[in-house]
Amino acid sequence: VLVGQNLDTFLQNLQNSVMVDLAFYSVDGHLIQTTLQRDPSWLALDSAVFNQALNATNQIPLRTFDIETDTYQATYQPFQFGGNTLGVVGVFMRDNIPYVTETGKQITALMAAALMGFGVTAVFVGASYYARQAEKITDVAQGLTTGKRTVRTNMSPTDEISAVGHALDQYADYVQTREDEMIREMRRQRREFAHVIKVIQSLPDGVIVQDTSGRVILMNDMARTLLGTQRFFSGGDFDELTQQVPDVLGKALAPGLYALGDPHRLTLDERILQIQVAAIVSSTDRRLGTVMMLRDISDQVRKEGERDAMFQRLAWDIQQPLAQLGRLGMTSKNDMMQAFARQVVKQAVALQRMIIDMREMAVVDSGSVQRQQQPLPLETLIWSIANEWRQIAAANDLTMHVMIEKRGLFVLGDEKRLRWAIGNIIDNAIKYTLPGGALTLEIKPDSDGMANLRIRDNGVGILKEERNYIFTRFYRGTPTSLDGQIIRVPGMGQGLFIARQIIEAHGGTIKLKSTQGVGTAVYLSLPLTSGYEITYLEADMEGETVRLPESLLTNLDEM
Repeated sequence: VLVGQNLDTFLQNLQNSVMVDLAFYSVDGHLIQTTLQRDPSWLALDSAVFNQALNATNQIPLRTFDIETDTYQATYQPFQFGGNTLGVVGVFMRDNIPYVTETGKQITALMAAALMGFGVTAVFVGASYYARQAEKITDVAQGLTTGKRTVRTNMSPTDEISAVGHALDQYADYVQTREDEMIREMRRQRREFAHVIKVIQSLPDGVIVQDTSGRVILMNDMARTLLGTQRFFSGGDFDELTQQVPDVLGKALAPGLYALGDPHRLTLDERILQIQVAAIVSSTDRRLGTVMMLRDISDQVRKEGERDAMFQRLAWDIQQPLAQLGRLGMTSKNDMMQAFARQVVKQAVALQRMIIDMREMAVVDSGSVQRQQQPLPLETLIWSIANEWRQIAAANDLTMHVMIEKRGLFVLGDEKRLRWAIGNIIDNAIKYTLPGGALTLEIKPDSDGMANLRIRDNGVGILKEERNYIFTRFYRGTPTSLDGQIIRVPGMGQGLFIARQIIEAHGGTIKLKSTQGVGTAVYLSLPLTSGYEITYLEADMEGETVRLPESLLTNLDEM
């Protein structure tokens, strides 16, 4: 009756009885269940009889009524358990059993009482069993909540209560399995984290890791050595440095690590430190924090200063006497002396260019390039270079053109070195293109995150057997026109070598195609970047600007 398990079985056992039938009523008088196979409306109780039965203590109400063709004697008793009245039980007997005497009525009442006692006893036993089961489930649940991972009910799902206990055991097993997996994963992550800490500690550079709120969560020993730890962070140097860091992601330094602005230089205790700040980004593009990488570049800066001073002295020591000799020859009235002076000036210019090449070659590496990188508008850069070389091209009776097929592109680069590398390629095009020729600078459509440039000329071209060596240091070919004339120009054979170093130091590529008598095309690619914090170049946009006539470069389209 309490849990819905034994009532149906109990009533089914009584259904075959030849003596009695039972009916159970709720506390509000509605019929719940009966063994009497008749229309239930016949068993409805009026409120007076039901209240009398519900409140009966020392007497048993009896009632006679007809159901169809049969006459029944009925008695009603309150159904109580644990001090609570759960409803009313009715006992029905057919009238063919003799109730002639008062003794017969008392026997009927005793039978009804016996049946009630049996029902109540059965319910009590069943309720006690389920109460113990429920108590066991409660104890196991409380044990699990207090961290006792192995407690179980060990019940088989034979009824509703035991099914709940069995389900609780299954859930506890699942939770324990997941917990064991999490413990193993946490141990693995701790081992990996400890390994990462060892790797960071072994780095020659200083490393500082911050969370998104700016709190320092990791600093290796080299960073403490370089910064002096507390004095640096307690002073204004750290705040000043973090305020200079932009919030826009730059190029990827490693998977999940993106540069925030350009490297900064900081002078601290007679040291010159280079500091690069980067954002740590998850696979879902969520910012996890920042990392600062510090490097002591004091010796490098000192060597760069000494090298620049050496080249400046070299240029002065060589150029001064040659310039004086050239001026004396030019003022002479002797034609031979004037011709000699012109040669001196020409060779002085070539020597000056060689010194510049040597200076550039000495400092071209990815580190020196990256220190000077900034986002550059590619179109402005190309126009600036074109206008720089336009007059030199015109002086050699050449036409220079600029073609922009894709606008609005930005590259991350060292402006000075890029101008030198592209300018060197244009210089070669001017030198090896006969008067009346043309050359062009083109910005092609970008692809795969790279900006694409092409520099074409319709000069003498490069011999097939020399093309594999044009990027070799100090290699000089023998450019020859179709009529067999060898074009001789001063130089050291390292211009294209240095240009390739510069382009590759920017993460780009340089390729060349050439056909003798048709011309040469040089293809450059440079990584694209976003255009934040742009300092626009001061480019001279004045002067003649025309598109390259297709008729002049028809033969170059296949290059």
